[in-house]
Amino acid sequence: MPFFKPRAADCKIHFILAHRDPSGNYHPGYHRIRSSASLTGGHEVKDLIQWPRDKYLNIYVCRDAAGLAGHALMPFQADTLPQWDGIVIRHDYYCNIGTSNDFKSVVLTHEAGHFLNLFHVWGGNKVPGFYYLPVGHPNNCNYDDAVADTPPTIGWTACNLSASSCDSLPDNVQNFMDYAYCARMFTEGQKQRMHGALNSPVAGRNQLWTASNLQAAGLDGPATLCEARIGAPRTVACVGEALHFYDDSYHGALNFLWDFGDGTTSSERHPIHPYTQRGTYDVTLTVTDGTTPHPHSRGARTC
Repeated sequence: MPFFKPRAADCKIHFILAHRDPSGNYHPGYHRIRSSASLTGGHEVKDLIQWPRDKYLNIYVCRDAAGLAGHALMPFQADTLPQWDGIVIRHDYYCNIGTSNDFKSVVLTHEAGHFLNLFHVWGGNKVPGFYYLPVGHPNNCNYDDAVADTPPTIGWTACNLSASSCDSLPDNVQNFMDYAYCARMFTEGQKQRMHGALNSPVAGRNQLWTASNLQAAGLDGPATLCEARIGAPRTVACVGEALHFYDDSYHGALNFLWDFGDGTTSSERHPIHPYTQRGTYDVTLTVTDGTTPHPHSRGARTC
């Protein structure tokens, strides 16, 4: 919207997958854990694993997120409940990969806003076990998000770009902290508030970006390519049906060579390949960082 274009901010906040674990070992930066806790996605999922919250932002991708698309404690909440710190997000709202899509990809950015001390644009934050202001309620005009350049609003679940729900100013429906799913921006005021959180000791947010912590997480220099890995949602298909393969290597792979075991190859990072004959095949991925090759193989079968 033209009214908000001058208020839109480049927040200059970057999230990077960790290259080392808390013990200093090279690590892909994620775990895959099978547990009933990940089916419901409440705070209990954080009991499965939690890297130190003053060094890492823990994100839990689950089947559900306690009935929400995602949830995260704000710093003042997490400061008294450190065991609940982190972001929980449903698998089909995580970025725009896998079961998610571009429409749903705004949710992780929204929850990162809460993690960095942003309320909803109408005020409040919906977290299991905490009171929140319901979106769209007319009384929301009486509350505020503590940011001067986001006008008062009742909050929206639809992308109503002509909305002006509380006064003569338009509603910032395209803000990441609304529920309208057409988000495109944070404001300068929200940027300042997030940077304030990152410079505050509350919940250890000011430790995340220090030089010593970046070094401990392996993010202070060029990525070291440690291991080639093949990922595949499934490895059995009918003849002619495509199998999806993806590069799961860590870190800093630049070149990819797939050998599908049937005489065909690919240089794509995440290829899709159909097998035209019945059989069992060895799939090999060789990745390089421009100098050293790393191979990895796994099987695929057609029936």
